[in-house]
Amino acid sequence: MTSSHVLIGFKAVLYSLLVANIFLFLAEASPTKAIDEIGWLLLLGVFEWETRRPDAATWKGWPLIVELTGYALAIYAFVDYGLSREWLDLGNSAVWLLISALIVLDIVRPVAAGARGQQWRTLAKGSLYLATFGFALAWGITGVWLDFWDAMLWILCFFVIEINIFRLELRRPPAIAAGA
Repeated sequence: MTSSHVLIGFKAVLYSLLVANIFLFLAEASPTKAIDEIGWLLLLGVFEWETRRPDAATWKGWPLIVELTGYALAIYAFVDYGLSREWLDLGNSAVWLLISALIVLDIVRPVAAGARGQQWRTLAKGSLYLATFGFALAWGITGVWLDFWDAMLWILCFFVIEINIFRLELRRPPAIAAGA
């Protein structure tokens, strides 16, 4: 079994667990959390598709519709968390929206490995991912185990997307990546 087969299996398990979380949130938490989960699953699917193919980021057709739907659902949840004064959820949601903005930037405006822009993006995303661990830890400490579990799954899923971005950068000709 090759490492790519292991990664494919790992992704399938992670993504299946995230789908199951939709039903857990409906049963144990709130419809807003389930809506949030659906939105992020849509975004994850588009990120997975875009980062597996060098020519995928075309910003048209079905990927754009799915991505905009995912953002609409995630932003709906973000607003609802604010209106409901669910500060931990609001902060976590804001951080994930910032991470996704940086991923979109990586996809549509790649930079050369080692360039200042790439170093800045890595530092920014690293800081934001560290914040997601903080939110997960806060849920774990307060005993909100479903949110803790979900946060850890999402961190792993986006780690996989970052692996895809890294591989995509390795396949790009230097002239393309050097533009930004």
